[in-house]
This record gives sequence, C-alpha cells and structure tokens, in this order.
Amino acid sequence: NIAPTMAAPPSGQSKPKFTALEPTRHFCKLCNAWMQNTKAAIQHHELGQKHQHNLKEKLRLAEKTQSKLALEKSKNDSLFALADS
Repeated sequence: NIAPTMAAPPSGQSKPKFTALEPTRHFCKLCNAWMQNTKAAIQHHELGQKHQHNLKEKLRLAEKTQSKLALEKSKNDSLFALADS
C-alpha cells in the first residue's frame, strides 16, 4: 500500500511531481508475515522465536544442499579421473 504524495514543483514547472511514500508495511519472506515498516517492529520480529527458527531451518537446509553438491562434485571428479586413466 503505497500512498502518493505531492512534492513541491521545481521552479518553472506548473504540474506537481508525484512521489511514492515508503510502504507502511514490511513483508518478511522467510516467515511469510507482514508487519509495520518501522525499525523497531522489524527488529522485534527478527529477534522473535518464529523468525529465528525459520532462519536456522533455512541455513540448515542450505548447508545440507551445499554438502550434497560437494559430494556429487567429488563423485563426478573421481569418475572423470577413472575415465582419463
């Protein structure tokens, strides 16, 4: 929900320039949650249990994926080494 506001027109122009205000709501993709777009509200959310749990879970899954990719690369490198010999 972005509300337009009128800025003062530069000298020599008659039409007002419309600019978008900062959104009044912030969306956390990690938690699929909306909150006020204030520093305090965002910090409160990010320090909360739900966000911390979701963050740890995302990092755990990322590490697991990286480990699987590294293992597959190692296996492929071994197969290429055997094929070259």
